[in-house]
This record gives sequence, C-alpha cells and structure tokens, in this order.
Amino acid sequence: MTDMTGLPVSTYVLSSGLALILIGLWGLLMQKNIIRMIIGFSLVDTGIHMVMIAIGYVTGRTAPIIDSAVS
Repeated sequence: MTDMTGLPVSTYVLSSGLALILIGLWGLLMQKNIIRMIIGFSLVDTGIHMVMIAIGYVTGRTAPIIDSAVS
C-alpha cells in the first residue's frame, strides 16, 4: 500500500517508530521525575513495536496464516 507520494506506508511507520524511540530515550535519560521516565519508557516500547511491524510488513502479500485451507 502506498500513499500519494509513492512511498510505502511502512516507511512512515518506521520513521514514526524511530522518532518515538528517540523521544523516549531523551525522556529516560534527561528527566529526573519518575513519572516522566515511565512515560519515556512507554514511548520507547511503542516505538520498538512500530519498528518491528514496519520491518515485517510485505507489500501486496497476505498473512501466512490466511490460506486457502482456512476458507
């Protein structure tokens, strides 16, 4: 799946995930407030999940669990 610029959507997910990881690391390393550190850790966690999804996404394919045997 692509958008109007021709880039795959996974490129946007990957860049957003990397941005979340960087923001979360900044929050973990620069903040002294424990609540802000927890929020930073949560951002890193969400960013890692987004990066894993973006790396595993294959354009134009279906999930391997969806097969002709299922339907």
